[in-house]
Amino acid sequence: MAVPAEEVGSGEERLGKLLEISTAIIAHLDKPSLYDAIFEALGRAVPFDRGSLTVLDQNKESLNVRAIFDPSESEPVPKSERRFPRRESHLARLYDEKRPVVRRDLQAEHRVGLEDRLLERGIRSYVAVPLLRRREAFGSVEVGSRLPDRYSDAETGFLEEVARQVALAVENTLAHEELAARRSRLEQENSHLQEEITTEHKFGAILGESEAIKGVRRAIESVARTRSNVVVSGETGTGKELVARTLHTLSPRKRKPLIKVNCGTMPAELFEREFFGYARGTFIGALRDHAGRFELADKGTLFLDEVGEIPPDMQSKLVEVLQAGKCARLGEERKRPVDLRVVATTNRDLKQEVAAGRVRQDFYEQISVFSIELAPLRRLGGDISVLAAYYLQEAAETLKRTCPALTEPGERQLLAYDWPGNVRELQSIVERAVITYRSGPLIFDLPAVTVQEEPDPDAPAAPTHSGGLMVRLKQMLGKTT
Repeated sequence: MAVPAEEVGSGEERLGKLLEISTAIIAHLDKPSLYDAIFEALGRAVPFDRGSLTVLDQNKESLNVRAIFDPSESEPVPKSERRFPRRESHLARLYDEKRPVVRRDLQAEHRVGLEDRLLERGIRSYVAVPLLRRREAFGSVEVGSRLPDRYSDAETGFLEEVARQVALAVENTLAHEELAARRSRLEQENSHLQEEITTEHKFGAILGESEAIKGVRRAIESVARTRSNVVVSGETGTGKELVARTLHTLSPRKRKPLIKVNCGTMPAELFEREFFGYARGTFIGALRDHAGRFELADKGTLFLDEVGEIPPDMQSKLVEVLQAGKCARLGEERKRPVDLRVVATTNRDLKQEVAAGRVRQDFYEQISVFSIELAPLRRLGGDISVLAAYYLQEAAETLKRTCPALTEPGERQLLAYDWPGNVRELQSIVERAVITYRSGPLIFDLPAVTVQEEPDPDAPAAPTHSGGLMVRLKQMLGKTT
């Protein structure tokens, strides 16, 4: 049975109905109440058994059914949003020509697009009118009846007038949605930035004069300003994250976010939703739209820490995004453009991981356009003393202590140690030495190390005294800042 309505009328009566409809809908910003108001107002003006409101997606290739009113269905307004290709829709001509589409009798007329579904639900005739913004159709309102030839030209004209009021209200709602989405994205970006600020990392010069360190600096200089993806490999604690951040800071993307993903600590079931994001209602607990790491890193750098931990099935999805430059949130069909530069770190041999089947070949090729390998600390020779002096000064300033001198016995002690924890272990040991230091020569708490009284002629060259070392350090810092 059709929704009861009076005749459209003319003159003052018609104007009064338009004013009534406008007043009923214009004040609503949230979707459910707006759609309820639209269909309730329409039902008082034009009879219908089924109504729908559709909005053109941002890519202009898909139609998004925002609301459906059908008393015969168990869940009336609002329905969960549905999407379908614009060209497959019976409304395609409406969007192309910006004019109403009228079907007098679906059973007799040639049917296109999704009209078969309307007929299956008992709809025999319908009229759809465009929602216009700056002379472009961005949406439509459609009403249908179980009776053939139900809608007159006068009613179609009246619906066009109503559509002008509906368009204003829907525009307000879309703007409100966009504002809320931007606010949500800013909140998420701010959360990531706060995480970066509070994360413990030392962003200073990449210190050292060994050939290994010079090679790293040359590699960074070569690739930083390109958009090529980079893999930084090395043992745990060798400074891979420092190199990754330096690559971002020296790149043209430095004013955009560097979004870090801790692949080694992320549960396998969370990878997809964290990378792609999700739409509200996609799963239990998804109370609002959530931008994924791809979106947050758009125009910036996606930093994949311990990239070898990403599951193979997820690797294939990352390859698809990196190749296409587009991604869709879970629960959505619309693909959003993303411009990403990937910097990945790993303590594994990725070529061996490919051979073992744990890393996909296409994924490896996609992310490792350029590779930088960091040498372990035990192979840096005299640079160990340079780094120790830097961390001594840093720890003394942080702890508000007098900086103890790095003496020759202390340097020989550092050079004799194997450093399984690399630079991270060196930093911790130096800080602990500053905390416990009272007076006399600075001795480090290192296991199973014998301090040589005389320098070993076969040992790597080290500075001969701490004063000269500090001068070298200051000179290097001055050059790199």
